[in-house]
Amino acid sequence: MKNNKKIRAPETICVEEDQPPHKEGAATHSVMSPSKVDEYEKRLNNAEKAQRLWLKDFAVHLIVCCLGALMVLWVTDTILINLGRGSSSFQKEMFEYLKLVISTLIGFAFSSKLNNS
Repeated sequence: MKNNKKIRAPETICVEEDQPPHKEGAATHSVMSPSKVDEYEKRLNNAEKAQRLWLKDFAVHLIVCCLGALMVLWVTDTILINLGRGSSSFQKEMFEYLKLVISTLIGFAFSSKLNNS
């Protein structure tokens, strides 16, 4: 025997709405005074400037370290060539890699922001 009962949808569908809980006497949002907003924006701008300055200082230190490594590779390569051993391909690749890193860091460290907003 087959069960031929049909399921019927209710005539009206109740929609449940999410509402945030309210405490009596509590505001649903907070409003900052304009002076607090200005103070917050100044602190945020100062923090961003300090971070940019730190990154540029770090880039300059990396440039100095890479230049030092480049000089060590150059001196080592010169000594090896004068001893008749020739330069290794690894040193040539490292030399080219350090030149790329130095030029990229110089571009980062000494670039200026185009839009002064």
